[in-house]
Amino acid sequence: MEKTALTWTDDVSDPLFGIWRFVDPAANVIEIGTGRFAAGQKMPETGNSQHPLREISIILEGEIETKSGGKTERLRAGDIVTIPPHQIQNSRFVADTKLVYIFFGHRRCREDEDS
Repeated sequence: MEKTALTWTDDVSDPLFGIWRFVDPAANVIEIGTGRFAAGQKMPETGNSQHPLREISIILEGEIETKSGGKTERLRAGDIVTIPPHQIQNSRFVADTKLVYIFFGHRRCREDEDS
């Protein structure tokens, strides 16, 4: 697991600011979504989870305690976290939280699975 914080440029004439770049030449899937969690909620409700894709989450509001890759991180509004594919993880939401998540990587297509 890696994390960084959102930052913005002071130069409004060049308003886009690159914060973090990942390269995955094998990626064939990108999923983007939002999450809204209540304080005290856990993800998953019990145990751990893992995903076949790299996960990137941008914390917009709230606070999360996430365990992954042998580390525990306290994530707050403005933080960005990435978790590699298949890494075991679980999260506890310390405060009401809103986030944006992105999954990307290589996932077999349904047509591939049927053949």
